[in-house]
Amino acid sequence: MIHMEHSYSPAFEKLYVASPVRFGAMLTVGLSLFDRVISISSAQQTWLKDKARLSDSKIVLIPPFVDLTDFLKMQPRLRPAKRIGAIGRLDPQKGFDSLIPAFRAAAFHGISLESFGVG
Repeated sequence: MIHMEHSYSPAFEKLYVASPVRFGAMLTVGLSLFDRVISISSAQQTWLKDKARLSDSKIVLIPPFVDLTDFLKMQPRLRPAKRIGAIGRLDPQKGFDSLIPAFRAAAFHGISLESFGVG
């Protein structure tokens, strides 16, 4: 069995975990049931190895892949932005709950924030 871990991280633990020791025990026991654990970043991989006591042979790094080739070829806009887009799963882990008040507090005149996602 393979487990793909895409949520748990030091930031998740800091924000949402009341008992880090109990959380570490849960991760250790839960992830021990899998043959392999996939992490999505080297930082997460290092943290999971320590927190869940995973061996190097059990955890595999597969970072998300987004091809930015076309994006990087784009020429800069010659006029100011009129809107900013935020795209993602509408979940507290993604930070929309922080983005919206921060955008309002910045008081960008003539610029709108548009969010897209589900959740």
